[in-house]
Amino acid sequence: RYYTGWDAWLPELWKALGVPQLPLSRDVPAPCYRVSTSPGTVDKPPVSDDDIVPPGAAKLTLLTNTLLTPEDKAYDRDIRHYEFQIKGTPVSYKTGDSLAIWPRNPVKL
Repeated sequence: RYYTGWDAWLPELWKALGVPQLPLSRDVPAPCYRVSTSPGTVDKPPVSDDDIVPPGAAKLTLLTNTLLTPEDKAYDRDIRHYEFQIKGTPVSYKTGDSLAIWPRNPVKL
């Protein structure tokens, strides 16, 4: 068992933090969502890709996708520089902002 000292250490942590101690329970909580299936096929899915978008997201066009690391297989990372078209969209960017990407394959794939 990997967490041998965890049960003994946790009450001391709560005490040191001055917060109420949570019960030591490893019970699986009840689900907070429900999954249902809809009929469909690969050619005609039940939901369009445009309907599966996080709230507040904006669709952007990828302008540049440049590999910054060597193409050599000995390098263990694939680091890239991306540029997106944000002119004419509700998206703004300031230095230090982060961007979450919700990728989607072309329909032909």
